[in-house]
Amino acid sequence: MAMDTPVFPADMPLVAAARRSLQRSPALVYEPVVVQYSEAEYGVLDVHDLLLAQSQIQELTTQALRQSQQALATEKELAQITLQSIGDGVITTDGRAVLNPSMLLLRPCLDGVLMRPRGSPFMGFFD
Repeated sequence: MAMDTPVFPADMPLVAAARRSLQRSPALVYEPVVVQYSEAEYGVLDVHDLLLAQSQIQELTTQALRQSQQALATEKELAQITLQSIGDGVITTDGRAVLNPSMLLLRPCLDGVLMRPRGSPFMGFFD
């Protein structure tokens, strides 16, 4: 085994393995790496496959981040609408006439006015 041939434990995180593989000398950077599964069991991993897997992880991470940012933006917009509604004296509900969860925070202020269980329809409130 060449001196620059890394031996990775089988439980090494993929991103760490890719980084360590790329830290080898340029002449060896695309040579396979050795994976140690047990005391006497080894395998060979092609660096191309390692980098491809890392790329897929990056794509999934980016996608999850975008979804999280979109959800946060939606929640922020809802919170701004709710705060504006509070200022206007408006009580907000969802499409099924269920109180918006952020409005439930006002329950102590509206005690005696909102005597509905959490998540109950809001219709008939003014009857």
